[in-house]
Amino acid sequence: MIHIVATYVGPQSPVNHDALIDSLRQTGRECGGLEHARVYASNASIRGVLFIGGMESGAAQMYCREIFEQTVISSPKLSGWTLSHCDFLPMT
Repeated sequence: MIHIVATYVGPQSPVNHDALIDSLRQTGRECGGLEHARVYASNASIRGVLFIGGMESGAAQMYCREIFEQTVISSPKLSGWTLSHCDFLPMT
């Protein structure tokens, strides 16, 4: 499981959280590996946990960063979003 936080720093208002969340899930499905995403939106940020299958923690973090970047780059309506946190959630 990877914990992510994305922050909106663009000029557009109001912020469209749903567009980012939907696009992130779609990119994850297309790339494979993303089993499930639980994402919550608040003001100009989103927080969530991405469930990645079959990868060790370092590879899973890198994968999450890559799908986030690919998601934002592929859609002009998502410009202004930045990934401010991406870290492995240890299972205890």
